[in-house]
Amino acid sequence: MHQVTGQVTLRLYSLFGSVSGRLIRQTGHRVPAIAIAREFDVPVSSVVPWGVPGGQGEVWRVSHARGIDAVKIFTVPAEPHRIPAEIEALSRVLHPNVVRFVGQSAIRVGADSYKYIRYEFIDGQSLDEALHVHRPTPSQLRALGRGILSGLVALHASSVVHRDLKPMNIVLRSNQWGQPVIIDFGLVRLIDQSTKTVYPWAHGTWPWMSPEQFAGERAFQRADVFASAIIIYQAGLGRHPFLALNELGPYPPPNYAQRFGQPIPLTGLSNGVAGVITRCLQPLAVRRPSAAQALDAWNRLP
Repeated sequence: MHQVTGQVTLRLYSLFGSVSGRLIRQTGHRVPAIAIAREFDVPVSSVVPWGVPGGQGEVWRVSHARGIDAVKIFTVPAEPHRIPAEIEALSRVLHPNVVRFVGQSAIRVGADSYKYIRYEFIDGQSLDEALHVHRPTPSQLRALGRGILSGLVALHASSVVHRDLKPMNIVLRSNQWGQPVIIDFGLVRLIDQSTKTVYPWAHGTWPWMSPEQFAGERAFQRADVFASAIIIYQAGLGRHPFLALNELGPYPPPNYAQRFGQPIPLTGLSNGVAGVITRCLQPLAVRRPSAAQALDAWNRLP
């Protein structure tokens, strides 16, 4: 759902209710399976709709002789720079905790032509789905945090800011807590290129936005660090650091921005984990560690 006020767009998803990565029927997918099968020269039985169509398009699982790809087809008109930015971001990074880019092209469907991106298919649940079932043990939480932060270090070293890090955009490879993979770069920002965004504009999904994103300001690498801390907190305690479950709705609470600087409950987390999360959730970006600094602190936990 969206709230639009001037140039500020806020999006809401349930904390643990996403169907990201879940096999569903073709309902809602615009591109016919036979067109995709023809594009990749495979039987129609090798083409399966994956997940739920989103704001930019839809994803398909395509099996072929060389393996399995996830194919993201852009069926919804996007801002002109969005698709090239996503492709550029994916092309820059090769890391086990970041989805691997395979290629790009366009598919013809009748009189229409849709661009698509191919990337590795990750066999596993989204973190959102996994947390809906159970939380990780302390050792699994350590492995999860290490993987998420490692992926961010690789992204940030390549001048890539994800801007929409959330449990639905992390997939657990082989359903292993220690193998999180960051996906979905539809809102990516390349900080070494001039921005096309007109501010104020709040890119992201509001329960995981940093204070600067929520205020409609430019997001740099430490915005991703803030989001990662919320995610790790959720994984460890099963709740959001700034929200009660009954506050979930289409819009954030009126006083949500004021909560960023307030103490958060930490009971249930080890002192070391709590300390890293607290530093990463500092409301001022300059007071947060970089992803590399956070990972170093995480790796030194007793």
